[in-house]
Amino acid sequence: MHLKNKKILITGLFVSARNKNIIYRTAADQLFEVLIENKFSVIKTSHQVNKFLRAIDIMLTILFKSFFYKIAIVPYYGSTNAFIIENWSTKLLKLLNKKIILIVHGGGLPSRLKNNPKKYLSVLKRATQIVCPSPYLQYEIKEHGIDSL
Repeated sequence: MHLKNKKILITGLFVSARNKNIIYRTAADQLFEVLIENKFSVIKTSHQVNKFLRAIDIMLTILFKSFFYKIAIVPYYGSTNAFIIENWSTKLLKLLNKKIILIVHGGGLPSRLKNNPKKYLSVLKRATQIVCPSPYLQYEIKEHGIDSL
């Protein structure tokens, strides 16, 4: 079956009619639009601005829509609050035997990797593929033995 016939799950924070005056358009929003324009079938989660509600929404979507997608794209910022969602969502995706594409963002990740490598590398090691839009981040995670595109 061709990839375009399979759904892709994207986690993150997405702009909606209810939150458009509260948040800015995110990288996840932009990626969703590019995939849709190129005729991919995509499930996105979440529109919840509150981090606790977003975590619940993401985890429930991962679980209850697991029969509808094979690949999940997860943004990886590694910030204190975001790490909790990223860690648990990648654990659940791995348990469900899904392919995980991590998109690494966030200039603070190198210092977090230096201070607590085991914690932050655990998420990176769950990924099927890692994408680093930043050559700087690509270099920094390579220093920890992690390859990326």
